[in-house]
Amino acid sequence: MDDKDNITSEETVSCAEAQGGSPLTKFMPTDPPVWREARRLIADKSLRVEDLSTACVQDPVIVLELLKVANALYFSGGRGDITTVKTALMRLGSDVVTEQLDFMGQRPQIKNNEIAHWFNLYRRYAKRVSIVSTIIAQAVARTLSEDCQTTSLFINIGEMLAVLHFGDEYVELAEDNSRSGINYQLATNFKFDVEKMGIKYLKKMGIPDAICLPLDRDNIPRKSDRAIIRPICYSAAELVDAYDNNRWEKVAPGKTLPSKSSIRLLDLDDTQYLKVYERVAEYLYTFTSNEQKALNKPISPTPSTEDFSKLGDDLGLELDSLIQEVTSNPSIEIGHEAEEVSVPKTEIKNVDYDFVDPKDQFSLKSTNEKKTVPRVAGKLAERIQAPKLRTPAGTKAVANITSMFENANSSEELLISLLDRLITEGPFKKSALIVVSKDRQHAIVVAARGPNIGNGQRIEITDPLSPL
Repeated sequence: MDDKDNITSEETVSCAEAQGGSPLTKFMPTDPPVWREARRLIADKSLRVEDLSTACVQDPVIVLELLKVANALYFSGGRGDITTVKTALMRLGSDVVTEQLDFMGQRPQIKNNEIAHWFNLYRRYAKRVSIVSTIIAQAVARTLSEDCQTTSLFINIGEMLAVLHFGDEYVELAEDNSRSGINYQLATNFKFDVEKMGIKYLKKMGIPDAICLPLDRDNIPRKSDRAIIRPICYSAAELVDAYDNNRWEKVAPGKTLPSKSSIRLLDLDDTQYLKVYERVAEYLYTFTSNEQKALNKPISPTPSTEDFSKLGDDLGLELDSLIQEVTSNPSIEIGHEAEEVSVPKTEIKNVDYDFVDPKDQFSLKSTNEKKTVPRVAGKLAERIQAPKLRTPAGTKAVANITSMFENANSSEELLISLLDRLITEGPFKKSALIVVSKDRQHAIVVAARGPNIGNGQRIEITDPLSPL
């Protein structure tokens, strides 16, 4: 764009007018609640830029438009590229931001409920990936955390574009295929590669290469200091996918990750990864809980997302290293039952990303311990002979437990059997493996069975006489 008039005239083109053309001509609708919050905040003369930025990053469409305008020649004046919402707001000023938000508000929403469902599903996915990438970046590249957040917001922009462009055809594909299957069908039948098309769309909108290149798997970042952005973004997507597909324990500390896993490239030691894992689990569980409460749905005891359930296979638990740490470290205890689960509440304008607290027992700070290869499964403890008991009932109980050990092919199966047996054959309603913090103020549920308790939950220990 060469002048301001070109920007405003282009903004007024509606989605309906562009619907029949190239996918690169589409204008995406904003998320109404986020747009209203941003519009309300910008009207406040005492507004802090951080508050407005926090609201805007909840919607990739708003971020896309603000970055597009901020990097236009009229506003950039040959200065450096803008890669974060905060700097875009500072460059544009309140009057221009208000004008752009008003233009975005004129765009028609998607009327077809099924098309809108899939579009908003991918929008929701992008928002969660962006927050998770921020959590990871706080541990490995704090100075690039805002850039990682912005980049991750566009990680599935191609899928959002595909939904908007193909409409009913996309819905038909989605009914019979998994997410990867949909993308394969689009590439085969329509020559629509969602990743490449998404990057083309971003570049056409004037988004800088500093954001586009980390999303392009075929290109090498030009600046080595920004090369970490790509593994951070794709690691965040990998964690969100694992959570959505009930594979959360497959990326737990102690799990040997696939060779192509982006998490392996983060170079986190065991302690750092455990803290990241716990913080991400807490955020994702809270996000899902708040959504289910808003829809008046009961909270599922295990994390799941209905529309992404076909993305992966049902896999079990693998927690060798964490179990060994719990059983061998006297400063960590195992509880038998979680009495109360405290779920923190979050709002659009009150998201706190600076979660590193010196008082927090789950701090992300590195330790002085010797760094080892992360998440490598340890060896099982040597088996000992079962003791002989005096009563037949005791002998039978020990025999049953011994049989459970002998029949288990892995520690994951053993843990599952043990948790299930405590409920089916014991007097308990629920069972769990829980890691307690060193100060005994809170705990994290690693694996659980029974009602009102789920993997990744954070338990606040307020009662000094709590069995935990």
